[in-house]
Amino acid sequence: MVLATFLQNQMISIGFDNPYMLLIIPVTLPILVLLFLNSRRRFRVLSLRLGSIGSSRFVAIIAIVKLLIPILTALTASQPYIVSYTTATVTLDNVLDINITSTRIAMLLDISRSMGYSELLSTRFSTALNIVEKIVDLAMERKDIVDIYTFSDTVKTLCPGITNKSYAEKCLKKLRDIELKRFSAIGDALLFGYSLSKASVTPIAVIVVTDGAVNYGSPVEDAVDTIANSGIAVAILVIGSDPRSLDFEKLCRDRGLPVFRIGYLGDEEAVKYVSEKLYAKARFEALKVSGNLNIATPVKDYSIQLYLLIVLVILIAVSMAEGV
Repeated sequence: MVLATFLQNQMISIGFDNPYMLLIIPVTLPILVLLFLNSRRRFRVLSLRLGSIGSSRFVAIIAIVKLLIPILTALTASQPYIVSYTTATVTLDNVLDINITSTRIAMLLDISRSMGYSELLSTRFSTALNIVEKIVDLAMERKDIVDIYTFSDTVKTLCPGITNKSYAEKCLKKLRDIELKRFSAIGDALLFGYSLSKASVTPIAVIVVTDGAVNYGSPVEDAVDTIANSGIAVAILVIGSDPRSLDFEKLCRDRGLPVFRIGYLGDEEAVKYVSEKLYAKARFEALKVSGNLNIATPVKDYSIQLYLLIVLVILIAVSMAEGV
């Protein structure tokens, strides 16, 4: 019982880097058995003719040794390894470094006219595009899936299921050429993200990128309450320093939603830092909500090849001592 529990916790399995070499075993083993039986028959016939019936006391052992040699040779040539799985806990510090279940990142981008306002060295929308691009790159490096939606008075699907560079570039080109609209229905965008999360069968996080200047749609207070009470994974990025965003930011923080803000537009280092932190937080929250914070990480151990070689050398030495 204890051993079974130990093996279950360790999750040990065996693999081969060159499994085709194992085909040598079923091909050569019958031939070797036939050759051995034929040689033993000839030996008995020769012994009877010469008047001698002496034979080695260890004929059976030597036969087994000689049969094991090609088997172990094939096993060694197949480059076996033992795979053990260690359980690692995902945290905000390692969520970008550890191999984990693929997550889905749904980005909802505000395309209202106020996003086109300039602050310092850039417009809010240009900064948003830079952040979207960096998050898409981070996600593709980790085999995550990114869906991009835009919202003004309504939410529209722009690029679902981004998994490769060419598709990402086409999507970003669409965003650069997009026409900014009059309204900003942030409440509707949050409720749309809520619906996406409830319908998703894979771990998903919603990222809302906006300047916080809500002027249309469902009451943002009701939307924030719905998100906060649902337990879904969501992160808010407020771009720029629009005075209207202060109440929205405070509301989100008071209800426990993670909020990021980038105020100094045009600073590439700030954009990179916020992008990584925002993506890490979204990814972590998606895994947390879906209950996937404990990840089994495979570790390959090739030391079994050394043990096989040692046994093989010993068997060859025994076989040579008896006579090949």
